[in-house]
Amino acid sequence: MPGFPEDKSENDLEVERATVVNEMKKIKIDWKLVDKMMDNTYSLRRKKIGKDAPLVTQVQERWPALFFVPQIESEFAHLTSVNLKEAFFSGLDQYLNRFLELFKAKSEKPERTKLTRTLDNSTHTKRTILLLGLPHYLRDDALAKTVEVLVHFIAWNH
Repeated sequence: MPGFPEDKSENDLEVERATVVNEMKKIKIDWKLVDKMMDNTYSLRRKKIGKDAPLVTQVQERWPALFFVPQIESEFAHLTSVNLKEAFFSGLDQYLNRFLELFKAKSEKPERTKLTRTLDNSTHTKRTILLLGLPHYLRDDALAKTVEVLVHFIAWNH
């Protein structure tokens, strides 16, 4: 586990954590401040989450910024040294054209027909259609809920 920053005590980091919690309650969030403090408190977060193994609801109460896309990306990079967005899109793009071909071939259902008709050469559009079409193609309602999150992720990064 990473150690605390040299100039910060655990109490200092707890104050910053509490500041982030308060900042996340505001209508207009200062994301630069949140980013800085989340970066500063990374070691505290790792210690508390790793040691205490809190429930997701407890993590959300103590670290609400972790449940927003910019911080998800940042935390993923801290943990893995991998850019989440690049890895996700690279994996998605690897299968993009093949899945779209399958969708076109099986486009007898109204949902699929609507999706495949909107195809253009935009990678963004193709990614969105792939994610929206996948639950219909697989006939999986649970996957549809996950796809909603992924489409939001793509929209956020477009």
